Amino acid sequence: MAPILQGAVFHRLSHHHKTILDELDVPDVLACERMGHRMKGISGRYSHVTEVMRTRLVKGLQRYWARMRKAAG
Repeated sequence: MAPILQGAVFHRLSHHHKTILDELDVPDVLACERMGHRMKGISGRYSHVTEVMRTRLVKGLQRYWARMRKAAG
């Protein structure tokens, strides 16, 4: 089967996604959850993802997506 995008590497998408999360100031605990990682140390034990965090993330990603679509024309 032919690749969708020549030279694209799936793993790089996770790097790009983490960069977007950083741009949106997503809390580390939520970013780790989305990336499939666990936080270590005190933050890993005492920080928890909330629905408020998730709602803000979805809204932020929607704004980001809209800006990218507009920029692409």
